Amino acid sequence: MLTQCPHCATVYPVEAEQFLPSGGRVRCGVCSREFDALERLRHGPPEAEAPILDPELAERQGELFAAAAADGEDASVPRFAQRFGPRLGTAGLWWIGATVLAVVLVLQILLAERHRLATDPEWRAAYETLCGALGCSLPPWKDSAALQLLSREVGPHPSEEGGLLVTASLRNNARWAQPLPMVELTLADIDGQVVAMRRFQPSEYHVGDTRQLAPGQTTSLRLEIADPGSQALAFEFAFH
Repeated sequence: MLTQCPHCATVYPVEAEQFLPSGGRVRCGVCSREFDALERLRHGPPEAEAPILDPELAERQGELFAAAAADGEDASVPRFAQRFGPRLGTAGLWWIGATVLAVVLVLQILLAERHRLATDPEWRAAYETLCGALGCSLPPWKDSAALQLLSREVGPHPSEEGGLLVTASLRNNARWAQPLPMVELTLADIDGQVVAMRRFQPSEYHVGDTRQLAPGQTTSLRLEIADPGSQALAFEFAFH
């Protein structure tokens, strides 16, 4: 029987038993490329549509893989009889393709839902790792409950007649950095009835370039308000 390399068209007389253990996969002794010897097996001359011979290889037609063994190959065994790793069939390729598509689909869903899921503490750390690798952005973390008012003081404004100056210090106890909040200041009378209320944006109470608080970071608040009169005996802060 004969088999023929489809790459360089070299023809080899062989016995089928020599390459059956390798599943028919052999390596050509002339061009060193792998092919399926069983697929090219013939009892007679090679097919007419065989590839055109390379003139430099044509003189070696018919040799029984006489090329020297490459490094790491068994020199005592003809190269066409050496075993190769298991072949990946159509089913294996299908599963690989399906797995890749599933992974891509999951990544697309995670990226599309990141603005919603990244507000969940259980997902935030995973999203920061994912977006750090992919270069995507996350919405700022916001957790008003994790903002702690450490101190507060109200007194007459030093330069504005009829005004009050409110100072306070604020700390971020969240696991992640978060932007400076909107501060709501409420003044009440002795019965708890609201006398005055005002909301301040960060630019109205904070001095400096910092626009977010790192975990554990403390900042100062400076609020200037009109004096609501003697009825305002209590004040309260809220963060939004």
